[in-house]
Amino acid sequence: MAEQRRLQFYQADVFTDEPFGGNPVAVFPDADGLTDVELQQIAREMNLSETVFVFPPTDKAAVVKMRIFTPTQEIPFAGHPVIGTFFVLGMLKRLTLKGPVTRVLQECNLGLFPVDIHARDGVIERVVMSQPNRPDCRSSSCRCERSRLFVRSFPMSPPLRNSLSSTVPMVSWCSVQ
Repeated sequence: MAEQRRLQFYQADVFTDEPFGGNPVAVFPDADGLTDVELQQIAREMNLSETVFVFPPTDKAAVVKMRIFTPTQEIPFAGHPVIGTFFVLGMLKRLTLKGPVTRVLQECNLGLFPVDIHARDGVIERVVMSQPNRPDCRSSSCRCERSRLFVRSFPMSPPLRNSLSSTVPMVSWCSVQ
């Protein structure tokens, strides 16, 4: 029998201030060691528009490397998964927040892109991300002003303040064989 591993993941609802609204994304904050086949199998099992896998960066300037998968393929970049991932990483205290705005670089399959994390008293209120220039984009940044992130995780925990609210809090696990 193949060795089983347990992976923690979070499902976040982005661009909403209502639980179970917005655009959901699954975030696996510790994906190092997974194969490309496993990444695609997990994304297919999640069956969301996007699933994000977070890896250590290969470029020293970045804080993380993100790989984004749909149920059928890896994609080079998408906006709401970046915003949801940085809210989750902030909630997990994996980011060092410096003042009211912290700029970090995220690495994806298209290169490095800045992400500005706006926080008050250590609580993330907004994430502003730059995205690759595309002819169909009207702006070079995607702003998440009033969006809320609803993180589902076990066990129950007290509600998070401001833009980070918990609904049915749980830490979810995915077994990989």
